[in-house]
Amino acid sequence: MKRKFLGIMGITLCVFLLAGCGKRAATEGTKKSNCSFVQNNMEFKCPAMKEIKDSGEGFFITNKGELYEFANKTYDETNNNCKKIETDIVFDKIIRNTLITNDGKLYSFDGKLKLIDKELEEKGSAFYGLKAMNISLYREYNNMFFLHYFNQNSPVLYGVIEDKSLYVLIKKGNETVKNLIHKFGKGEEILKVTNGYILTDQGYYQYGVTNSSECKKNSDVNCEYGIVKVDTKKNCSDVIFASSDIVVTNDMISE
Repeated sequence: MKRKFLGIMGITLCVFLLAGCGKRAATEGTKKSNCSFVQNNMEFKCPAMKEIKDSGEGFFITNKGELYEFANKTYDETNNNCKKIETDIVFDKIIRNTLITNDGKLYSFDGKLKLIDKELEEKGSAFYGLKAMNISLYREYNNMFFLHYFNQNSPVLYGVIEDKSLYVLIKKGNETVKNLIHKFGKGEEILKVTNGYILTDQGYYQYGVTNSSECKKNSDVNCEYGIVKVDTKKNCSDVIFASSDIVVTNDMISE
């Protein structure tokens, strides 16, 4: 699995405290960017990313459902840092690193596409993104998205947006518990939900520590988790896409 991209972190399971902390892949940016989560100013060109819909570690899909691979190298076929994977399969979304087609089939990608069959699903090892519980959640809520994960001893969190409110999904036996954790205001419209980020017309959000300064300073104060505003659209006017794997800026898609 391609886990190295422009300074990718060596720890695959870590805590997102605030924007930019603990990303599995480093973000890209320009020297003009004032975004708090755009950390690096590195050369990266992939015109296809102007149509990016969702991303995994080293690959992304477009609004048309096409699959692309990307890396910190130039592909001979394109002279860019990405290339299209030739396949007739149309993809709808990526949850963590599991590709999901329009008709609900699951695929992994590590340079080659691989169908995750029923036997693998039943073993609960559908790639290292979705597992058996998460597959059942997805099929129950096809608008489910990856929100956040902590470490190996803590639960993965998935969410759904309904009526401008964000709910966390937790499976308990045969029952799905849907907990409300955030409601966006009347004047704020949700534009996009990706792996780890919620983008609105006013800013960018992540699941993180809402009382960060207090719980860091005082060991007696428990850290409280919820939706944290990472930055504003005003500061991030050059950002066209953000996920836990990559942040895409205007300069990255220029020819």
